[in-house]
Amino acid sequence: GHYNSSTYRFTAPVAGRYFITAQFSFFQQGNARQIEIGIKLNGGVWQSTDTFMTLTQSNNTHCNGTVAAVMNLAAGDYVQGAWISSTASINFYSPGLRNSFSGFLIG
Repeated sequence: GHYNSSTYRFTAPVAGRYFITAQFSFFQQGNARQIEIGIKLNGGVWQSTDTFMTLTQSNNTHCNGTVAAVMNLAAGDYVQGAWISSTASINFYSPGLRNSFSGFLIG
């Protein structure tokens, strides 16, 4: 109930430790591409090496990757899955089809 599907952000309702996951699925025709995926806190930089990875896609193939982290969040902090690519022509699948995001309070 604390994920906004318009902004693609999960906002922590209370302070605590949260388990966060983000999964990305995409397809690119043509030359191999690299894409970096991760989890960002309050729109900032990647949280750590635990929440960041680089995917390399072979020509004309599908690719997917999942990142996960346990994060200490204050009430009102938001997290979101994010990506960076050297090419502007990465095609992501629709949210809910093969991409997903989850955030759970664990303590």
